[in-house]
Amino acid sequence: MTGAAFWYIDGLMKGYQYRYYVRMREIEYTAYLINRVVVGGEYGQRAISAPRIDMTWPFTGYPGEPQPGNGGETGEPAADEGDWRADEPWRRTPQEISKFLRHRFALPNVWLPHALAVVLGLALFVAAVALNASGVEHLHL
Repeated sequence: MTGAAFWYIDGLMKGYQYRYYVRMREIEYTAYLINRVVVGGEYGQRAISAPRIDMTWPFTGYPGEPQPGNGGETGEPAADEGDWRADEPWRRTPQEISKFLRHRFALPNVWLPHALAVVLGLALFVAAVALNASGVEHLHL
């Protein structure tokens, strides 16, 4: 029961977090529309803005080894080779928000820790009963 209760609380918290992410994305989108500037350099004539926090959540790094002329020592691609950092932010659709909120309890980072705790608890309980550990006789199994 405690595993299920904490899983439910975790899912509720993930919903609150996601609602914050949606608001953060709205702020980033509006900031882009109001404050975007062309800074030149590696971005060329592309306009950029800040903040860009929510836009970076899905970023998993650049593939491959650093290549000269392709971001130098950092391994980052040049602006004209798929660099998303100056892309225009987009708003989340109501359908996207609703879908995430409906499925938040099924996210592995929400259910997995609690499922592992329940499985481990059951395994230890069965082991204690099978090995007739001290204190088990008080359970009246």
